[in-house]
Amino acid sequence: MYADIAFQQKIGDQETLCYKVPKTLETSIKEGQLVNLTLRRRTATGLIWRLHDEKPSFKTVDIKEITNETPLLTPDQIKLANWISEYYFAPLFKVLKLFVPAKIFKGKTMKPRIKEKPIPEKLNLKNLTIAQKNALDTIESAEHKSSSKTGAKVTPSNKFLIHG
Repeated sequence: MYADIAFQQKIGDQETLCYKVPKTLETSIKEGQLVNLTLRRRTATGLIWRLHDEKPSFKTVDIKEITNETPLLTPDQIKLANWISEYYFAPLFKVLKLFVPAKIFKGKTMKPRIKEKPIPEKLNLKNLTIAQKNALDTIESAEHKSSSKTGAKVTPSNKFLIHG
């Protein structure tokens, strides 16, 4: 089995490089995973772009190891990246930077920016003016009247259509 590997840097005229998948990794390797391999006598990190059984006409080097078990990109994301590259004539390595942060290719872990916040039990409304209170009361009473007459619920799109 062979794998076409994409990198986040220009690697010549090719979009990807072909590497041999060792027998020990064949059962666990998937498209979209990060792998460590040898590139220009150095250890480099690449992303498995495509798996295939087509033996290339040149000698291939084995993939050293899988960096992460969970693929970073889904097959649909890989298709989208290929489409972007072809449609906009953009090099694949530049498109790949849109999908995977460079820090991940360098082996650094990223902290999530979004932190969960508990949903408050009751919202603290700011002090409303008399006019705002009257408007709120009118909307709430119209909501009650409308749902009791028709069974319809007032939605954001129809809440200002107050029926008498």
